[in-house]
Amino acid sequence: MTDLENEIANIKKMIRTVRARGRGYAYPADLKARIIRLVADHDVTAKWVGETVGIHGTIICKWRREGVAEPRRRPSFKRIEVSAASSREPTVVVEGKGGLKIHGLTLSQAKELLHAD
Repeated sequence: MTDLENEIANIKKMIRTVRARGRGYAYPADLKARIIRLVADHDVTAKWVGETVGIHGTIICKWRREGVAEPRRRPSFKRIEVSAASSREPTVVVEGKGGLKIHGLTLSQAKELLHAD
């Protein structure tokens, strides 16, 4: 058995395990990453891999675009104290990806918020 055949067999086994959980299953990030690496390392198409392991090729392309191979960090916020501005500094609105909006921050407060660890 070649490395490619071995990896495909391992991926198929992982997929069967996930699907055994029943409807509404989610593929774990490590499985998605293995499938994406398979496409990249063996110079095969996402469509071919998808047909071989039983996942639609467009889903694999979507995972590649989203960068699922990299673990995602949840955004974190740093607590800041907001008080009335002593002078008439211009204010800004900070918008997050999920629709969160923070109105009335001064430029220095927005900078502090955006550069929080």
